[in-house]
Amino acid sequence: MNEAYPQNPVLYLDGDTFFTQNYQLLLGQITEKHVLMHIREYTVDTHTTGQMKRFRENMKKLSFEGKPIDLSVFMWNAGVIGFMPVYSPL
Repeated sequence: MNEAYPQNPVLYLDGDTFFTQNYQLLLGQITEKHVLMHIREYTVDTHTTGQMKRFRENMKKLSFEGKPIDLSVFMWNAGVIGFMPVYSPL
């Protein structure tokens, strides 16, 4: 990803995402220490939809590196993700 220009930021957009201001402002914020994501929506452990309740039930059965998976994390909308190419493997 972005192998021809490894010093340039990557800006991923969902197909239904559009800008109301100049996108160049976002590009200027992306550094190796600062990545962008669109909107922090809710925490997984408290969201009340049926879909999230089922997701929590399924996740409670799993572990990662022998530890329960932390469900108190935030769910983010991925409409916009900005990062430097060094993070592409992630």
